[in-house]
Amino acid sequence: MSQSKDAFELATVVGSFVLLALSTRPIVTAADRVWTDEGLIYGLTSVLGGPFGGNLDVPVLLVCGLLAGWLLLFCLDGTKRVQALFVLVGVGVPLGLFVDQTGRLAEAVVRTPWAAAVGLAAGLLSGTATSSRFYGVKRPPDLSPVEKLRWIQFPAAGGAFRYGMTAVAAVVVVDYATTVGGVLDRLLVAVAGVVLVGALSVFMRYDQRRTTVVVSPPDFAGEYKYQPYVVGGLYEAVELDRHGYPIEGDGELVDASTPDSLSDLQDRFASSVAFGFVSSMFRGLPGVPDDLAERLFLRTVIIESEGWTTDQIGEVDPDPGPAVLPAGVARGVARVRYHLRRFVPVPVRRALQGTHSSILDRLEDADTILLVGPTPGPDEEAPEGTDTLAALCERFGDRAGTDVVLATTEAGPVAEAEGLAPDSRVFKRTVAVHRLGVDDAAFGTVAVVPTDRFNVDRTAGRPAEGFDDLLEEVSG
Repeated sequence: MSQSKDAFELATVVGSFVLLALSTRPIVTAADRVWTDEGLIYGLTSVLGGPFGGNLDVPVLLVCGLLAGWLLLFCLDGTKRVQALFVLVGVGVPLGLFVDQTGRLAEAVVRTPWAAAVGLAAGLLSGTATSSRFYGVKRPPDLSPVEKLRWIQFPAAGGAFRYGMTAVAAVVVVDYATTVGGVLDRLLVAVAGVVLVGALSVFMRYDQRRTTVVVSPPDFAGEYKYQPYVVGGLYEAVELDRHGYPIEGDGELVDASTPDSLSDLQDRFASSVAFGFVSSMFRGLPGVPDDLAERLFLRTVIIESEGWTTDQIGEVDPDPGPAVLPAGVARGVARVRYHLRRFVPVPVRRALQGTHSSILDRLEDADTILLVGPTPGPDEEAPEGTDTLAALCERFGDRAGTDVVLATTEAGPVAEAEGLAPDSRVFKRTVAVHRLGVDDAAFGTVAVVPTDRFNVDRTAGRPAEGFDDLLEEVSG
């Protein structure tokens, strides 16, 4: 990821924290107001409290306990504890001050402690039983049991807390709009609800995995072996440096990562492959020490290859939207649209797209698009399908929330013949712009990484040429 995008990610986190802190109090105050006026929430609670002798504390504390249980698991998650701290402070401080002033929730807990305990237990059990896992199965064997706990994740709990808070905010906004008078007050509460949900979704997004998908030209003759070449090299690199672990296609990943020559490399993957590792989202950002970044804001990175090739995509419109807005405004709208899109659960997005959604539609959901192509020499013509790679660079290169990485294979001999270093900007520009047809403007928005696995002198225990840089780019 480029430093500008890294800086935007950091600014998004800080800005979301401020918005979260500012929007929590209005929503909590609105909930108290509609409760006092016996609006929709009060009526619904009365119905739910009927089986408990009309005790309204029970349904309230069950809901609060559920949210507290999910939030607790969110805090214990090894890859999102710092994000959880932002949520705790942003939501907890305004909520705590309100509870201290009114005493409502505290008094309910004193009156009916068992309901709070049952709600908390239900939150913990549901968040743990539905989805908990230890990532990093290749982690060093000498870690203590306590140290290994830093890898545990509760993704279902984070999602449940996110959508639970969304439901609460939505009910409060609707109840306030139908119960309390004053158009301006209703508007302010509605805006606060939208801001709360949006800010919270930003933090929840960072607790989820970052997915990289791979696209290459077709290689029917097995000359380039694009995806096994690059995905296998990446898998070798994460096994060496990031304690990577296989998710799907273990045998194919091993076959792709262990050959010593191009001729021994498989032509293509026979089935889908995927592997993962844990990485910091701010590793390498100026002003953030690496040792600190590697402990904070961790995210799980998943590399997936389903064998997608450019001939399966068809024609790509580099600019699918009308150019009616100034560039700066258009980028702002794109970023807002990205966060709104991310707020919709993945199963819902896929259901809306349909079971036969195109590869291009599925690329819209990827965090990183890894394009794999050749490294043509000065007198070589780029193979068929590289024009689609160039079009994908134009379409997604400046897309909010999406990183595009262009990796080229067998770069060593070409760079050596031209007297250039493979990682030099001149060589990258020559290959991408002048030989693969990437637009000059798009070149500035994508990361170009020439790689070489078999034509360089390998030092023992180190990734092949270019794969350290490639790993940094897809770690995002």
